[in-house]
Amino acid sequence: MYQNYDVVVVGAGPAGSTAAYYLAKKNVKVLLVDRQDFPRHKACGGALINCRKWPFENYIAIKEELRSCEVQKALFYWHKKYVCEKTVDHLFDQVKRHEFDNLLLEEAIKRGASFRRFHVKSITPESRGNNLRYALADDKEHIIAKQIIGADGFNGVTAKFLGNPRTAYGLCQEYDIVCDKIDRKSRFFFLWGRELGYAWIFPTFEGYYAGLGFIGKTRKRLRFYLDDFMEYIIQQGLIPKHHTVRKMFGGPDPVAVVPNYCDKHIVLCGDSMGLVSQLAGDGIYYAMKSGKIAAEAYKEETMEDYGKLIKPVIDEVSLFQKIPPKSLGMFLARLILLAMTRSHTAQDLVFKKFFMRQ
Repeated sequence: MYQNYDVVVVGAGPAGSTAAYYLAKKNVKVLLVDRQDFPRHKACGGALINCRKWPFENYIAIKEELRSCEVQKALFYWHKKYVCEKTVDHLFDQVKRHEFDNLLLEEAIKRGASFRRFHVKSITPESRGNNLRYALADDKEHIIAKQIIGADGFNGVTAKFLGNPRTAYGLCQEYDIVCDKIDRKSRFFFLWGRELGYAWIFPTFEGYYAGLGFIGKTRKRLRFYLDDFMEYIIQQGLIPKHHTVRKMFGGPDPVAVVPNYCDKHIVLCGDSMGLVSQLAGDGIYYAMKSGKIAAEAYKEETMEDYGKLIKPVIDEVSLFQKIPPKSLGMFLARLILLAMTRSHTAQDLVFKKFFMRQ
């Protein structure tokens, strides 16, 4: 039995590791748990958008050690039709999530957080005198915590414990491609396959990531669209014919903030909360930002300030909170097409909204 933790953080991705880092910095007794050992693979494009301006101490600490590919140019397409190209000093750094997440976890441990592999399957409130505690259990053991930060994904146990239904979500699938790089440009293909979402090519340290993500039910299996996309970009010379697909991965992604993301003793961060940009699908920055805010909201017996502190972040990612995600996505897709084909001023506005959030 593991007891006497002020906070247990469930999930050791960017949100959880950032929360644990800042809690440990405040000398809070914090345990970080995850169902997997690290480093572990994570299905994600790994684009750290506008990361030169990131204010997170744990990210700053790992930057020199982190392998990344800097991207300055983005080309935009409407399905297969080229629309425009935009260049700035820095768009994003593309990283491998298994390396990025592991370095963030190590930084939290260096700061003083504890970590162990533990698959939380249930959370049970327990009254101890006048104090409320929580028992987090797997199949054999349980951990006692005064407070909990849920960072275990949008379908995780902490989000369910707070009474959230299965949220609206999208699906993504991606190939990790090893090859010589033709160039270091990123490419975005909106409404690829006439489906709601976009496909992408991101240059990586060792080649490219080629993938796509859609909202809602698609007419065909995602793998069909991904293979069709691969065939097209090879024919167009956007990646070399001679390449190796090292891995295919994918999974669901949230597309809306859940209704219940905090109470006095339990808060949600990152994907657990559905904290993903409705325009770009960017989640890493918001995961880390919400983890930092959760640590800032911590007090000895409550984290109730989190709801107020996280509100500006919710407003930042949620363009229209009351519109169903698929309807919103279709509206935004048509708005983007209209803007991108009208004028350079309109193109610049869309580009800045897509990339330059801060």
